[in-house]
Amino acid sequence: MPTRAEFSERRNLAKTEVVRRLWVGETLTGVCGDPHMPNRTTVVRWARRDETFADALAQAHRRSAWTRHEGFDEVRARIVQARFAAGETLFSICRDPAMPSCKQLAYWRATQGEFGGAIFRLIRDKKAARSSASPHNAPRDWTEVVGDRILLHVGRGHSVRRLRRLDPSLPGPDTIARWRLQNPEFAWELKVNMAVGRQRRVVPTRMAAVLDTLRRGSSRAARSRAWRARGACPAGPPSTAGRAAAPTSPARSHRPATGARTGTPTRCRSSPRKRRSWT
Repeated sequence: MPTRAEFSERRNLAKTEVVRRLWVGETLTGVCGDPHMPNRTTVVRWARRDETFADALAQAHRRSAWTRHEGFDEVRARIVQARFAAGETLFSICRDPAMPSCKQLAYWRATQGEFGGAIFRLIRDKKAARSSASPHNAPRDWTEVVGDRILLHVGRGHSVRRLRRLDPSLPGPDTIARWRLQNPEFAWELKVNMAVGRQRRVVPTRMAAVLDTLRRGSSRAARSRAWRARGACPAGPPSTAGRAAAPTSPARSHRPATGARTGTPTRCRSSPRKRRSWT
């Protein structure tokens, strides 16, 4: 039968093993599930009686949670890299329970330079392969028919960068810039049509704003300029012919004594409200 000292030594060894396995990322349930390790109730009882073991166990718990969620695992990182290079997406890889989550993978890419660089190069190569396979990004030669369609849209006021929204079969701005370098005549015609298009975009807007201002009569100077432009009034404000003359109130006299009310009531000019004062 083992002595008390042997029991104490075995207990200390078991405590050390529990803390070590938690530190590398295992859970307490998984550690206690091992037949050669104490059960969960025993570990909790040891933590209540031994403060040093309780502190070490708490630190190991935090380290285990960090290792499981954000800790870098080189073996799993190589598997992720191989599967991503084979054609799988990162989202589908992270859905595998044996693989890291999306958050953990993002943390690995941000903190592990070699792994993050490898994933970045794979993403760049995949994007380049998709771009080269796209028919829109293939080099196109200049044709007179397509050039005339571009000139027509630009002359109507459309921007070169938005031509594809009108017609997806038209080339993009990079291709049009290359055509302008290769064909000086097309470049000159495009420049002229761009100027015409800008006038079509800007002039109607400005004219509408000016006419709206004049129509509303927002300023006296604007109305005067409009009358002078039409020749109705060579100088000064427009004539008041045909309009009723505004009534003028007599000069204000001294206010009479309190209680004295003489004369007829007139409107007070100084007050904006329609008040009556007796003069």
